[in-house]
Amino acid sequence: MPTLVQFGAGNIGRALVGPLFRGGGWSIVYVDADAALVEALRRRGRFAVEVLEPPPPGKTFRLDTGVRAETTVDQVTALPAQDAEAVKTALALADCWGSSVGAGILPRLYPAIADGLRERERTGAGPVNMLLCENWHQASRHVRDGVRALLPAGWPLEQRFGAIETCVGKMVPRPAPEKRAADLLYIGGEAFNRLIADAEGAVGQRPELPGLDWVTHFPAWEERKLYLHNFGHAVLAYHGFAAGFDRLALAMRVKSVRGMVTKAMETAEAAMVARHPQVFTAEAMSEHGADLRRRFANPSLGDTAYRVGRDLPRKLAPGDRLLGAMRMIIGAGGDASPVRDALAAALRYAAKDETGRLDPADQAYIAELKRRGAEAVFANGTVGEIETLVAEAAKA
Repeated sequence: MPTLVQFGAGNIGRALVGPLFRGGGWSIVYVDADAALVEALRRRGRFAVEVLEPPPPGKTFRLDTGVRAETTVDQVTALPAQDAEAVKTALALADCWGSSVGAGILPRLYPAIADGLRERERTGAGPVNMLLCENWHQASRHVRDGVRALLPAGWPLEQRFGAIETCVGKMVPRPAPEKRAADLLYIGGEAFNRLIADAEGAVGQRPELPGLDWVTHFPAWEERKLYLHNFGHAVLAYHGFAAGFDRLALAMRVKSVRGMVTKAMETAEAAMVARHPQVFTAEAMSEHGADLRRRFANPSLGDTAYRVGRDLPRKLAPGDRLLGAMRMIIGAGGDASPVRDALAAALRYAAKDETGRLDPADQAYIAELKRRGAEAVFANGTVGEIETLVAEAAKA
């Protein structure tokens, strides 16, 4: 049975990577810094993922209700990240590596990766691929550069280590505190369980299993994730909040909100096809957009305007989901007014968490908007027609 060593036993590591690899017949060794989580995984050797799906057609719509089933992930164990020797041995024996720890934590793994690669060389193990399930642009380059600095000069890193970019599209809500309190290993997520991986980053024998989709022209797939999935979700969060909704599933049931989200996404879909005609067809892109909107409306996920829309400095940055999509649409000759309308809603966004508090980054950003005005805040990185649309959004 092939084995995956997965750094990070959190939401994505268990709700996506776990069912994906176990469904393909693999065993999994999790590496995590949370001692209680590691002990629970080692003791049980398995965990369940609650599958959160919308209610069937014709059933009464209620928040947090739907079709709930469980997927069991067994053949699991775990190691504490602090046990460097055990981790090194596991890495040397594994058939594939993975990570889902977050961009802020990933650099801390470089010493373990370097040790694992040296141990594989010592024991005669072959090249290995590492699937980077991280929300970090060019994560593969960062990882290779960081690991290379820890290896001897001239070590054949490119031939022995594949740092592979991925696109994570699965939506995994934060577990309710009461469920986590009842079961430390509780995790739930939507049924969608696919992972897009950059085929050109692989070395040696790459893992082949259902749901792991190897693609070429990977930057196009990254843009599809950012400028369609993330973009559409953000548009829903900002329009939904403006319409008085915290729960996004409820907002999607409002005709006006759903219409604005659909119009914005369809404009982005057309621009995406125009930008990457060698990768995407209009039919496939339209199907993907429609499926995303169906998933956004899933009440079982309990998604909120706060979770999806917060962190305004990042999400309203020049190259991110709104302004980046706006630039793409304008470049394709499309109508960017639906994005301008979403941006106008974003400039008035002030969603709060369950304790009634603004995200600290949002609080500072909103204060800056009030002090300097939207046109001044957006002056850097916006040019030409985009600048005009930003100005119109600020006045809306």
